Amino acid sequence: MSGLSDEAVIQSEPEAGGLRRSLTGFINGSMTFASVGVSAGLFSLFGFALAGSGPAFFWGWLVIGALVFFLCLMWAELSSHYPYAGSMYQWPALLVGRRVGWWIGWVYLFAFAAVCMGTYLVLPVSIIPLFGLQATTLTSVTIALIAAVTATVINSVNTRFLGRFTEYGIFVEIGILVLLSLAVLIFGHHNSVSILLNTNGNGHSFGSWLPDFLGFGAFVSIWVLFTFECAGTLGEETIDAKRSAPRAVMGSYFVTMALGVVFLFCFLLAIPNVAHIAGSATPLPDIINSALPHWFSTVYLILIAWVTILAGNIEFTAVVRQVYGMARDDQLPASKYLSRTRANGTPWIATIVVGCLTALPLIESDQLSVVLVGATAAMYSVYFSVSCILLWKRLRGWPQVSAPFKLGRWGPIANVAACIGAGAILLNLVWSRPSTNPTWKLGIPVCYWVMGIPIVLGAIYYILVQHRRLGTQRPARSATES
Repeated sequence: MSGLSDEAVIQSEPEAGGLRRSLTGFINGSMTFASVGVSAGLFSLFGFALAGSGPAFFWGWLVIGALVFFLCLMWAELSSHYPYAGSMYQWPALLVGRRVGWWIGWVYLFAFAAVCMGTYLVLPVSIIPLFGLQATTLTSVTIALIAAVTATVINSVNTRFLGRFTEYGIFVEIGILVLLSLAVLIFGHHNSVSILLNTNGNGHSFGSWLPDFLGFGAFVSIWVLFTFECAGTLGEETIDAKRSAPRAVMGSYFVTMALGVVFLFCFLLAIPNVAHIAGSATPLPDIINSALPHWFSTVYLILIAWVTILAGNIEFTAVVRQVYGMARDDQLPASKYLSRTRANGTPWIATIVVGCLTALPLIESDQLSVVLVGATAAMYSVYFSVSCILLWKRLRGWPQVSAPFKLGRWGPIANVAACIGAGAILLNLVWSRPSTNPTWKLGIPVCYWVMGIPIVLGAIYYILVQHRRLGTQRPARSATES
């Protein structure tokens, strides 16, 4: 593709190897919201946060949400200027060049693949009790592998089909979760609002509680509140993307935040016994069962399974677009094949490769904590890097051309806040502690494994192939074009 002009690459028709603009702004926002997987994320780590930090972990949702808000502003502005597939390669490449863009895109690709794995491994947590299966490693891995195969098959159809499926799915998710939360609040145990200051015995002052909050309480929020950049990477398939993509970023963020506040507030105020629920293997179903007939908890488990499958499919879509976006610019091995699309615009070879990339490692590790912590840390390393690059370019005059979504004079302030927020979250994730970044193979902390393996593989490929290839390619699209 290096012989084509940049505009020809982006505007090419499916017959020439391009993607179809078939998604409405609302579908883009729905898919972005689904990729975040707020219901599944809260379900998977609620007990972990409650046990280690008490109901006071509620405030982590607001603190982390405030930090992520500034990141979302960056993604909204970038997606308004550059709504291209493979955003976390395209954005840094457009801002400072292909070499930096390649490295960031490479790390992001493997990080997001690990996020998909983590989502697959959340599914057994709801499926096993729902069907009364035996909780074994084989059962968990089998369910996760089935989820990976399902995502591969669905993504092989076309993005619009998945978008329509998601559009209706999120209405089901939001409706059931809000109604269930209100029902638990009304009919469940009635705690006072002061329970939101209960630390479950983890520290008797703010200073003594803070380490437990950083090591336990904040993680449910950190694990949920990311992947909002998916709206940008789907921009190339979205109608009127420069307006629709930033709306999808911010819209999905605000809906996610509101839903999380309602859910956590209602369920925490309905806890019958904090110590008992914190020690339970099924904390949220236990809260539901204490307030409502038991069939409500069954409905809740069905919802979580549904949402997890939905999130896994959309995350899979985003990884495929990252592969496609880089391969189209000849930035990956076998790019000629990975950038091929079917007549309907589906990158079918990239879809098969991502299916293998996200499924095969599941055989090696079924440890949810290993996958979740490492993948999230790798994602935030990319977020921090792109935020810093954008700040550097902004201080040098970016953007020189306007776009529908722009921060104007507030851009530098918001950008500094985004860098600080992403850096603080990343530091918390990589901090070596048994609860969140335990040692894995060879006594090395898990985050360093998940972040280090792509870097080592990338260094080998870069030295052998990519540095020469980048030296002969034309520059990335000029950042002054948009």
